[in-house]
Formats: sequence, structure tokens, C-alpha cells
Amino acid sequence: MTDSARSSSKILCYITAPLEVTKVITCKAVNSLSSLMVSGSEELVSSVLRLENISNMKCIFPITVAVPFRAWYRLNYHEAVVKVVDQQQRISYVTPAATEGTYGGHRGTFAVVRVYTLGVFAVLSCLQRETFTIPKRGLCLKLSVDSRICLHYPAGSFSTPVVAQAMVQPVDAMLLSSLKYRNDSCHSILTTSPLLYLNHPLTVSPLRPLTLTLPCPPKPKTMKTGEEKTCTYSDSTALIPDTTSSRQVRLIVLRLLSSVRPSCLVFFAEELQESVRTYRVSIVIHKRQKDPSSVVLAVLPSRDLSWGLTELHAQAYCGSPEQSSEILMREGEQLLVKFSSNITSTGDQCTEPHTLTFHNQRRNWLCLQLKELDPFGNYSSPYYKGTALLFQIPKDQLVWKEDKAVISEDYCLGQPVCKLTLTLPKNVKTLSRPISAKFLRQDQAESLCDELLAWLCSELSEEDASMLVMCLRLRRSSVQLARLRAPNSLELQIFHILTTWRQALPSLTPKRPLLAHCLTRIGRPELAAELLKKALAVDTGERSGAETQRPVTVHGPPLHVIKGET
Repeated sequence: MTDSARSSSKILCYITAPLEVTKVITCKAVNSLSSLMVSGSEELVSSVLRLENISNMKCIFPITVAVPFRAWYRLNYHEAVVKVVDQQQRISYVTPAATEGTYGGHRGTFAVVRVYTLGVFAVLSCLQRETFTIPKRGLCLKLSVDSRICLHYPAGSFSTPVVAQAMVQPVDAMLLSSLKYRNDSCHSILTTSPLLYLNHPLTVSPLRPLTLTLPCPPKPKTMKTGEEKTCTYSDSTALIPDTTSSRQVRLIVLRLLSSVRPSCLVFFAEELQESVRTYRVSIVIHKRQKDPSSVVLAVLPSRDLSWGLTELHAQAYCGSPEQSSEILMREGEQLLVKFSSNITSTGDQCTEPHTLTFHNQRRNWLCLQLKELDPFGNYSSPYYKGTALLFQIPKDQLVWKEDKAVISEDYCLGQPVCKLTLTLPKNVKTLSRPISAKFLRQDQAESLCDELLAWLCSELSEEDASMLVMCLRLRRSSVQLARLRAPNSLELQIFHILTTWRQALPSLTPKRPLLAHCLTRIGRPELAAELLKKALAVDTGERSGAETQRPVTVHGPPLHVIKGET
């Protein structure tokens, strides 16, 4: 089944069913619902897809659905399950009959399940559930996920056979160190066992105490490796809820350096349970190499930051990695993106806000097309400047609306969790003017071309040149620089002096009358008249075009020689 909502032929799943059933089933990706498809310690490892019946024909069940997925972190404590939400939003978990297969000529990882309803499907990575039956004669069980954990139910624990479940959540040593760093009251906790979750029926209570064995890492330099701690419900380091009405019991063994108040232990256990579901992430913004307005906003787990940046570079996204400080996010939480200053993104943000959902085992990228708000803004900078503001949206503030997880209307945004600067290069705009307009510009109509200056240099004597320098009021440094550039040629010296004087004048200053006035003051009125006459001939040649243009005859050193030596 391909995505029916798009023109692309991206394969979402494979369905095995009678032919008349497959003709009336449609499939589309609804990844906007991914936030609401995970809970607890679940992690999304596939696309979220919806299967619907487009006709009134009754579907023949069961049908077999194979959903491709990719799990980056496969541990003994986790398993892949398919979560199904039917049309009445009832939730069910289906254990795949297989997790590998060959479909469409390609062998890969597929969650193959037999289902009896249509709705929303997703493959999740969950803590492995081990289901077992406790008979009246008792049970001694070593869990398959971790054989070091042993549950011993003595005979007579229950009056009737009971079905129970167990799940194991490992605790990373780095996580324990960070918790001890943030809480001074927890420094006496040396090591912990994995978290053990036990599910018993609500209607039946155990008649005899349960004995369990949990592995707890040894105390450094004093205990032997592999030594285990055995505890019962009465052990002070086994934390259990105060009420027995809860279906699930939370259990953990703590190795202490010294005595700790029970309230601190309970607080530590609750914070530990939340921390194992929280991830440290960094947010980066990179630009596409050939299109700076196309950027990608990526949320990368801190432990995979270098690998994530390498993947961005491989996809032609580069630039200075504008990176946020580490923030804490849970699976399925959203980031709302807003823009300030002179940069925004294309599209109507009022009706379609930009959101990015974080999933630990998925690619968390949001591609954006940026544009400037005011093309005349940031005039003193070669770039348009703006800021991306990111707000963290808790999962309990997301509601199901059609095929999207939207923010509750009652939720008020707090302070942004991070701010990232944005820049856009300014494009050079070419202004089109009529051809005749250039003859109206005073700086072009009265410009002194190099040919006229070269002719004038050949007509001036050394005495004339000295008097002209004084009349033009040039700096002594300009005259000295001209002498250094052409020590053996008076004409080149005068040419350098006149070009320096021409460049120093404002563009709209009438240069020809000013130079002719100076020539008259030094006693060379005939040169002033000839200069204006030749300049008029140059202007007439420019207006007549290339066919009627007449060259100006000048005397003195060739112009290419002057430019070459300049």
C-alpha cells in the first residue's frame, strides 16, 4: 500500500487479504499523530499510517499487515509491537508474528501482524513484557530478559491461578551520576538495580510475601563482581507504593553508603523513573549549500550529535552549526517554531504553525523555506537577520483532531527553550532604466574620459603642470605619489595627478568646466576651449551610436601604455 494522500509512490505497508478487500482499503501516512501514539517508555520506530475502508463493503477479517520499521537500538530488554487505534480510539497492542521478511523483492525488518480492525497503526519499541501464570502450588521463575532476576512465589501465594506480567528497565550508570549531581540528598546512593515492573490482577491480593532477587552492582573495591542483593517487600531498600490498589508495582534495589531518609528514597525513585524516559538533545539549523533560503531544523540526541551533523552534511546541508545548549525532551514531545525580527518562513503560520515532534529512534528534521519580511531592512548589513524561537509543548497539552495532534486551546506558551539566529544573504537587484536616461546623468554627460586627459597631458609644460597642481589644490602626498609611479615621464606624472583629482571629486560635480576654469587661470585659455570642444565631440559620438561614432584624435603617449604603467 502506497501513500494515497500524496502523488509519490512511497510504500507504507504490505497487506495480504482477499482481492475484493484490498480494492476497497486505502492507506495514508498520518505522522502528525505520532505524539499521541507513544506513552510511557514506548518509542516510535516506524511511520504512522491509517487504513480505511472507502466503501460500504464489509471487510473479511483477519487481514495480514506488514509494516516496515527501523530500530536503531536493539537491546534484550526491548521488543517491537504494533499499536492499533481503531475508529472508536480504542487501543490494542499486537505482538508481531515475525519481524523480518521479504516484501517487494527486498528483505528487511517488517512487523507482521494479523488484525481484526482498521484504524491507525504504528510500530513501537517497548519494554519486553514477560507473561506468566502463577499456579496455587507457587512458582520460581527466572526472567528471560535478564536471568539474574528471579521471582519466587511460595505455595499458597494465590488461592486461584493468576496471570501476571513483568518488565525490566535498565538504569544507565551515567544517568545515576547526573541525578546524584543534581540532588545533594542522593549522594549516599552508590548503585542501583534495574527497575522491575510487576503487574498483578486488581481483584486478587497475594496471601504470602513474594521473594525476589535483583542484581545490584557491587560497592567499589569492597564487593566481588556479580554479587547480588536479595530482598523482600519488607526490605527497606525495596521501594513500593503506599497503596495496593495500583495494578503495577514499582520495585528497585539501592545500595547505600549511609542511611537515607525514606522520603528521599521515594523522591529519588520517582525522579529516576522519569529520567530513564528523558533524553538530552541539541537543536541545530543548517542551510542548503546552493539555496541559503532552504534550511533544516534538526533535533539531535546529544549522544549522537557528531553522527547527526555528518548526516546533515551528507544531505548537502552545511554552514556554521548554529546549535542550542542541551535541553531535556521526552518521546513524543513537540517543539513549536516561531520567527521574530526580519526573517520568517513561507506559508501562513497563523493557521498552520510549524511543529517538530521528537522521537528518539526517528529522524527529527523540519525543512523550512525562509524569506525576509522587509526587503529594505537591515540596510547596514549584507544579510537579513532574524531569530527562530522554539517552545516546548508537553504531551498532556496535545489533543487528537482529525489526523493531527494539535495544541490545546487552553495552553499558554511559556518562555522559549532556545533561540537560534538566522541570516539570509541579500540579492543584488538590477534596476532597469531607459537607454536615453544615461545621457541625462550629469556625471556621465560631463565625465572626463582617459583619452581627454591623455591629450591634455601632452599639451602641458612642466611650468603649466606646477601651476595647475596649485590651482587644483591637490595634496602634496598625491603629487609625490605620482612622481614615484612615473619618475621618468612628465606626461605620466600629470596623468596620474589628473586621474587622482578626478576620482576625489563627487560624482555629480561638473568636472569639465572646473578643469577648463583652472586652465584659464594658469594662462592657457586656448587649451580650455579645445578641451570643451573635444569633450563635446565625444558626447556627440556616444549619442550617435557605434555606426556613426567618430574617434577623437589625441596627441601624446598611447593610452594603453599609460594604463599599463598605471
